[in-house]
Amino acid sequence: MVRLNRGAVLFVCVSLVAGLGGTAMTLAAAIWVMTLTGSSALAALASFFVFAPTLLGPVLGALVDRAPARQVLVTSNLVLAALLGTLVAVDGADDVWHIFAVMLAYGVNYVVVDAAEARLVVAAVPRDSLGTLNGFRLGTQEATKLVAPLVGAGLFVVAGGAAVAALAAGCLAIGAILYLVVPGEADRSTGRRRMWTDIRAGLAYVRTQPLVWRPVIVASLAMVGSGIATAGLYGVVAELLHRPPAFLGVLSSIQGGAAIVAGLVVGWLMSRFGGEAPVALLAGVVFALGCLAHATGWLPTALVGSALVGLGLTLTVVAALTAVQRHTPPAMLGTVTGSASMLVFAPPALGLPLGAALVSVVDHRVPLVLATMLAVGVVAQVARRAVRLRPDVSGEAA
Repeated sequence: MVRLNRGAVLFVCVSLVAGLGGTAMTLAAAIWVMTLTGSSALAALASFFVFAPTLLGPVLGALVDRAPARQVLVTSNLVLAALLGTLVAVDGADDVWHIFAVMLAYGVNYVVVDAAEARLVVAAVPRDSLGTLNGFRLGTQEATKLVAPLVGAGLFVVAGGAAVAALAAGCLAIGAILYLVVPGEADRSTGRRRMWTDIRAGLAYVRTQPLVWRPVIVASLAMVGSGIATAGLYGVVAELLHRPPAFLGVLSSIQGGAAIVAGLVVGWLMSRFGGEAPVALLAGVVFALGCLAHATGWLPTALVGSALVGLGLTLTVVAALTAVQRHTPPAMLGTVTGSASMLVFAPPALGLPLGAALVSVVDHRVPLVLATMLAVGVVAQVARRAVRLRPDVSGEAA
């Protein structure tokens, strides 16, 4: 196991405080909107605003490449903390727009921070530690999801939404301080090219560089599959397992626990199997097996399936993000990170409605089987192309 240096430990601490504040605030925002309006649709819209800015990843990443990474991180956190403070003025249904606006800012912050962090991480952490670091960070974020919802909901009940916003603002402020003490300095882009040129270059880099493209496409389609499978899993729990909807919480907890384990071992797996792409391919197969296990409608395999899905998805995401950090020139790292994040994290928004449409007309197991076939198909296609291009891989620049 690769040891983490001081900079890596500080980044894990950032993930801890960011995960706690962000998860608590996202849940509390939905509860807050539901309390003010009585509308579950509007409550769901609060979460939509958090994830919508992912679609602007290439644009926001290109902007990040034009400024010092540390300055971007500190400023973004402090500005969002100030915006969260304005939520104290919310006191009725007419102020729901205010919550939506702040959650949209939260979503923009996530994308900007991911792009800027990528640049600072590669300056502060040795390349052979990046996989381990990314695994620890994602595992830490998954661990906070086991606690943060209780903290957010409990604090909302006791003290109201403004108190949760204050907690989230405090976490952002702590994160800003940690960014200031992370050692190293990211390379600065000259920013002389036109924005559209940089955006196109970032998208083209993800599409044409095999060391980046392979794990990113596996993660992207696995995330599409997870969205499709989710709708089917609801039906399996009710119709085949004969369990109440709350049982989904049990499956979710198992998946989260497996994700934490995946975060702890992904660095070793990358070292053992020779890089990000082999781990992504292995993870795609594990995810497919998890979806297939859910489709059996048998309780023991459903429990195992949740663990396999948690392992597979986490490994694919960490492999994709690590590949971007290891194999992208520093000057365009923000743009490429934003582009890759869009491809990895936006797809579930497409998979969810597709899965919901399927379960309305076919058996609940069909979306799970479709997700299995999608994951196996992308793994087979990427592996086949890797074999065909193997004579050229030795010449790829790292």
